[in-house]
Amino acid sequence: MMRLPKLDKVDLRIIRLLQQNGRCSYASIGREVRLSEAGVRGRVRRLLRQQVIRIVAVTKPADLGLQSALLGLTVTGSGCEQVVEKLACLPEVDYLARCAGRYDLLVSVICRDNAHLRTVLDEKVKTVPGVEKVEAFYTLEVAKDTYEWPQPEK
Repeated sequence: MMRLPKLDKVDLRIIRLLQQNGRCSYASIGREVRLSEAGVRGRVRRLLRQQVIRIVAVTKPADLGLQSALLGLTVTGSGCEQVVEKLACLPEVDYLARCAGRYDLLVSVICRDNAHLRTVLDEKVKTVPGVEKVEAFYTLEVAKDTYEWPQPEK
């Protein structure tokens, strides 16, 4: 089982501030959490190294003229791990999760247009050995997209 990194209240506050603005300076974060700029830099470096956080530019696919869809996949037998490995390699897949419930996997794909989405579904996803059923949910509009969520109590 994977060990979770030990995070204190300061780490959680730094994460929250970076969720609100990933370009926030270490000096301004330091003022908020009462640490030196170097102290914040060290903590952020550790959080990055432990893969607790990633700092990236987040785009909205629709604003770039791209199509997105969510896929619910049912996988046969014990082939889930092999399906995950294959799908994770596809450049169109931007989110892939094993889950409980109606589907074994939830997959988010970003495509150039409807023709590209159809190709991804028919030639890349449905042909993976172990994929039994695919249900596609074409994204018409994103009502909420946030990277902030409640943090654990410490």
